[in-house]
Formats: sequence, C-alpha cells, structure tokens
Amino acid sequence: MIIDKWTLIHFEIRKLDSGDLVNDTLTSNVTMADHDGRLFKFPEQIISNGKFSVEYISLMTDSTE
Repeated sequence: MIIDKWTLIHFEIRKLDSGDLVNDTLTSNVTMADHDGRLFKFPEQIISNGKFSVEYISLMTDSTE
C-alpha cells in the first residue's frame, strides 16, 4: 500500500572555507531523488541567510502488508 505524506526538509547553505552560513540572498533550482529514482524538482528556491526549505509528498511503502 502506498501512503502519501507531506514532508518538509530544511537546508543550510554554508561557505566551504569557513563553515559560516551564506549571508547573501540567492535563488537555486533544487532537484532531489528518492530511493526509487523519482525526481522532485523545485525551481527558483529563495535562499535567505543561508537557509531554505522544500515541501513535497513522500510516497512511502507500508511495510505492514
């Protein structure tokens, strides 16, 4: 059985040289893949103070059946 579940994932963008959060306001195209290879695309995500989040429907398999 497939269960649709909304999932919110938070990200932090940090500088490689110092580890500090990026202070600029940026936009980014985000693509994520799940373990089954399904792609989730989030165009033009605004990154403010080094943080952003995306929300998507996670398709999970119920292991009780």
